[in-house]
Amino acid sequence: MSEKIATLPFYAGSHPCMKKSFLVLALALAISPLASFAQDAPPAAPGGPGGGRGGPRMTPEERLKTMKETLGLTDDQVAKIKAIFEENAPKMKALRDDTALSQEDRRAKFTELRTAETAAITAVLTPDQQAKFKAEQEKRRGGGRPGGPGGAGAPPAAK
Repeated sequence: MSEKIATLPFYAGSHPCMKKSFLVLALALAISPLASFAQDAPPAAPGGPGGGRGGPRMTPEERLKTMKETLGLTDDQVAKIKAIFEENAPKMKALRDDTALSQEDRRAKFTELRTAETAAITAVLTPDQQAKFKAEQEKRRGGGRPGGPGGAGAPPAAK
């Protein structure tokens, strides 16, 4: 009886298809730990290497250039706002690098820093520039669009 089993066409040792199937199975088993390792990698930040919701984070120089163009800043205002950015940059970096904080704590501290930075910048601007600055911030946050704060999809205001 054992002679018949050894000569049957589906016996793995003699049939070429079974050899290929075995090879594919062995290769899949060898690769599976690599796929598991790839899944353990931390997820990339949304919006590219800089993270953030709207794309990569702008450098302080890019932010300053954009603000100068959109708000019509004077050279004195540019210098003051640049100093504000330079003061906050190490704090922001330290916060980004602090792995001991939970995501909620980190977000809260970022919000604190951003709020203080915005207040300092607003103090440097004229009333017209302040209005433009606030409008730009709302536009970046998505305010006024359908479904956003104040948009068509917003719930009616309480009376």
